[in-house]
Amino acid sequence: MADKPRTNSETRIGRLRVEKGLSMRVLAENAGVSVGQVQKAEMRTGYVSDDYLEKIAKVLGVSLAFLQAEAPYKKVFTCKACEQTRTETVSPPLRPKEA
Repeated sequence: MADKPRTNSETRIGRLRVEKGLSMRVLAENAGVSVGQVQKAEMRTGYVSDDYLEKIAKVLGVSLAFLQAEAPYKKVFTCKACEQTRTETVSPPLRPKEA
């Protein structure tokens, strides 16, 4: 059975992936990255390197700059002692300027 495309439609990667009819697994396979990297990039829950974003962008038919221009992402914090989780919107980490 084929994977059904599911998305966080608030992100560019999610919208583009679904428009192309790709599941996260298929996008990951085509880009040569893990499903976890696609999830982090699409859900904006963690840092994804430019190398991985560039591979994803290529499969989606857009530029790396287009994906990097996305708004802030969500970061999930979990307190191990109390087992509570909270989500905050944070600005993407600054990337070093290319030489």
